[in-house]
Amino acid sequence: MKYATAIADPWSSEAEGACIPRHPSRNSMKVRGFGRFKMTIGTGGVGFAYLIPNVSNDTASIVYSTSAYAGTDANVNIQSTTTGVTVGNLSSLPFGYTTFQPVDKYTPATNAGRIVSCALSWQYTGTVSDMGGVCYALVHPDHSNTNNIGTNKIGAFAETQVTRVDNKRNWIGLSSIDDTETNYPLPVDNASVTPIMEVVCPYSNGDIFSSLAGDANLGGAPACIWIQGKAGITFQIEIVTHIEYIGAGAQYALTPTHSDAVGFEIVSNASARLPSKAQSNPTASRPSLMQAALREVGNELRPVAAVVGSSLLRIGSSAIAGAAMGAAKYGMPGLFTGASLGAAQGALRLTNG
Repeated sequence: MKYATAIADPWSSEAEGACIPRHPSRNSMKVRGFGRFKMTIGTGGVGFAYLIPNVSNDTASIVYSTSAYAGTDANVNIQSTTTGVTVGNLSSLPFGYTTFQPVDKYTPATNAGRIVSCALSWQYTGTVSDMGGVCYALVHPDHSNTNNIGTNKIGAFAETQVTRVDNKRNWIGLSSIDDTETNYPLPVDNASVTPIMEVVCPYSNGDIFSSLAGDANLGGAPACIWIQGKAGITFQIEIVTHIEYIGAGAQYALTPTHSDAVGFEIVSNASARLPSKAQSNPTASRPSLMQAALREVGNELRPVAAVVGSSLLRIGSSAIAGAAMGAAKYGMPGLFTGASLGAAQGALRLTNG
């Protein structure tokens, strides 16, 4: 449930201390990072913010426009060749990027990290008379780099959210989509890794932000917002991220990490449905969309759960854990857990939903 909350409502206090509830379930240091930034529409009428989730406190987590940005297409780099581009990092995180790099093939890195979830929000902060324009927000379905797409092509993605600029606070979020993103970097794999983005930017799908040599250590941006509006109008940008750390540097704050493989798969399945649900119901809150997605997944599993439950009832083994209604908060019927219920109780709960 905490993992689901970290995805559906990452700013909630209920999400603090979230972990990825699957193997490897090592004790970990669980941290919430947060930052605020001011994004401005440039002289060409275009503004942007690229989200680069990473585990360090001194690597850019966001690349965004200032009032000096003169481009009309949001395909940029962070070198001096692109005027009006600036970066921000999450200084509240505990470790710098050098601690994630192995010294050599015989000496592993001090720390390793994996991202539980990350989100980017934006809200117009200008005057009412200047409010207007259109915002395109995209979380790339493959977590590929959104910086190489271009404003004119972003609408081709079914996942792109298109909204008018108003006074509401909007946001997009990311969570892991494959085994690479749910695991900690392997020391053997990282022994000869260059550049650092392979271990610091786990959600970048191996991409770099731009082709310029100076950007080689910065991972690609799997999420972005591009806004077309009046030059000079401003937006408050906020980032929140939940991270787990292991390693020598994290020993002072380790806490248990629990494993629930079935629950993890259910939440992951539900989170994958959030973009399409947000498209079909753009005014709905993310927690309500997650609730609906969890309910769908639960209903799809009910026939299987009923068969399993009936089998357990016939076996009559009180040592086998039944089903618990642990997802009641989101209206989820019958989420498997390790609760010590009798087999008969488990069968009845599974069969009756």
